[in-house]
Amino acid sequence: MPYSDYKKFVRWENTVNLDKVSNYADFDPLKYLFSFDMPAYDISVEAVYEPCGIFINGVELKDGDYLPSGAAAATKEKPASGGYAYFNNRVLTLDNFTCTSGGMSLYQGYDDSAIILIPGSCDIILKGKNVLTGVGEDVSGIYTESAFYDKATDYELEGGNINITAENDASLELMGISEYGIYTDEGKLTVNGGTITINSINRSFSVGDIDVKNCTLNLYNDNYRCISCVDGLFEASAINLESKAEGIYGYGCTFNNCDLSIKSVYSYGIYGSNQKVIFNGGTYNIDSNYSAIEAHTVEINDGVFNLTAKSNSISGKVITINSGIISCVSVSTYGSSVYASDILTINGGIINIKAVIPENGTGSAGNIYAYRFIMNDGYLSCESDSECCLGEIKYFFDYYGGQLKLKANGTSTKAWCCTEFYDKSAGVTKKAGTSADGTSLTDFDIANAASYKYVEFSKPITATIKNVDNPPSVNFKAGDKI
Repeated sequence: MPYSDYKKFVRWENTVNLDKVSNYADFDPLKYLFSFDMPAYDISVEAVYEPCGIFINGVELKDGDYLPSGAAAATKEKPASGGYAYFNNRVLTLDNFTCTSGGMSLYQGYDDSAIILIPGSCDIILKGKNVLTGVGEDVSGIYTESAFYDKATDYELEGGNINITAENDASLELMGISEYGIYTDEGKLTVNGGTITINSINRSFSVGDIDVKNCTLNLYNDNYRCISCVDGLFEASAINLESKAEGIYGYGCTFNNCDLSIKSVYSYGIYGSNQKVIFNGGTYNIDSNYSAIEAHTVEINDGVFNLTAKSNSISGKVITINSGIISCVSVSTYGSSVYASDILTINGGIINIKAVIPENGTGSAGNIYAYRFIMNDGYLSCESDSECCLGEIKYFFDYYGGQLKLKANGTSTKAWCCTEFYDKSAGVTKKAGTSADGTSLTDFDIANAASYKYVEFSKPITATIKNVDNPPSVNFKAGDKI
C-alpha cells in the first residue's frame, strides 16, 4: 500500500447532485436515507479521510509537525535549540531526540503500548544521538500498527515498512523496552548506516523481511530471540547479539562480509528453518546452547568461523563448504560437530573440528554425521574425545582430494567409523567395516592409493587396500599416511 494511502476515517459526508433538485434549499437527505419513498435525486454517501500521522508518546504528528525532546505537544515551529522529532510526507526525522515514555496504547482494552506508533509505513532519518526509553511493562519501542483499521470499511491494515537511514555516525538507542524493540508485523525493515542499540525483553526486531547494510547492531534480549524475520540480508555490518533464545530466527538469511557475534543462552545461534543460510565472507563468532548454525541448507563460501555449541556446530540437510577458515567445537554428550542429514560436501577451506564430552559426562558425540560425505579439496582435521573420531558416515564417503587428519584422544575413541565408501572416479564401491575399537578397515578398495596419501590416523589402522597392483594387507602405525 503506497504511503499516501495511509489515511484515517473522519466522518461520513452526504452529497447531492444539485442539478437534479428543484428546491434543494429544503432538501434533507437524512429524511429519505432510510425511506422507501426516496425521490429520484442523485445522492451519494462517502467516507471522508485525512492523512494519517504518527504518534510519539501519544502525541500525533501530522505533516510539518515538530515535537521537541520532552514536550507534550507538537508545534509547527522548529525548536531553536535541543533535540526534536519532525514528521512530513511519511518521513520521520529524529535529530538528537530523547523521549522517556510509557507509550501510547496499541489496542483498546489491552495494556500493550509503543513509544513511536506508526500507522502504515514510514522512513526514519537519524541525526546525532537519539534515545527512546520505555517506562513500565508491555512497552515497545517502534511499532507499525497492524491493528489500525478503517472504520468505514472495517479493513485492517497490515504492518507497514520501516526504512531507517543514518546520517554520518548517527545512532538510535531503545532502552528499557519491555516488549518489542522494532515491530513491523509482516512489513520490511531496512537499516542503512549508523548504530542501533536495543535492550528488550521480547524480540529486538520482529519483522517480515530485513535488510541491514553498513551499520552496527547491538541487540540484547533478556527473554526471547534478538531477530525474528522471514528473509534476511545482512551486508558489511557489525552485529552483536545476546539472547536467551535464538540470536537470529529466520526463513532464509544471507550474510555478506559481516562481523557477527552471537551469544545464545538456551537455543540456536542462527536458525534458518527449512530454508537456506549463506555466508559470503566475514567473521562469525557464535556460542550457543544448541546448534550454532542450523537450516535446511547451509552454504559457506568464505569467512572465518569460531563456533561453539552444546549440540551441533553446523546442522542441516545439505551442507556445502567451499572456502573459509572454520573452527567447530561441540561440547555435548550427543550429536556431532557437523551434522548433515543428507549430504556434506567440502570443496575447500581449512576446517578444524573437535567433539568434546563434558566433564564427568559420557556419550556418543562425534565430529561428522552425514548420509553421504563428499570431499573434493581442502583441509579437514577431526579430533575427538568421544566415541569416534571422524564420526558416522552413514553410507557413502566420496574422497577425491584434500587433506584429512583424524586424531583420536582417549583409549575408547574409535579412529574411524564409517559404513560404506564410494568413489566414482575409481568406478568401484569401497566397503569398509570397523572393528569394535575402530582400528580396522577391510575391503578398502582404492584405484590409486597415492591419491589418499593425505589421509592420516592417530591410531594404528589395519587395512586391506586393493588397487591396480593389488598389494597385501597393510598395517598403519599412528601418524602414518596412506
